[in-house]
Amino acid sequence: MPRTQTIPEASPKLTTYKCTTAGGCVSQSTSVVIDWNYHWFHTSDWLSCTTSSGVNSTLCPDQATCAKNCQVQGDTNYTANGVATSGDSMTMNQFTYGENGIQSASPRVYLLGADGNYV
Repeated sequence: MPRTQTIPEASPKLTTYKCTTAGGCVSQSTSVVIDWNYHWFHTSDWLSCTTSSGVNSTLCPDQATCAKNCQVQGDTNYTANGVATSGDSMTMNQFTYGENGIQSASPRVYLLGADGNYV
């Protein structure tokens, strides 16, 4: 049975526009999702599925085994990762302020359509 996220992703909404010569610009309901390496990748026992050199090859020797052993924790705090959206604007910060002072964020995000697929 496939694993599900323990916390669902909370992708920030972002209005974008699709423009054509014939039809002008039409707004679209989209959202952004942060790159997977900003998510915690772990087992159901809360053990990390990554090491300092990448994905744990014992837990993830191949894609099918990895999908059985590991799950991706959803991100609910994009601001902490340097990403903020408001209407049709998005701000990405290379640095954020956290508990330990200034932290590097350098976020990478992807655009999702209303159906949840990459645009």
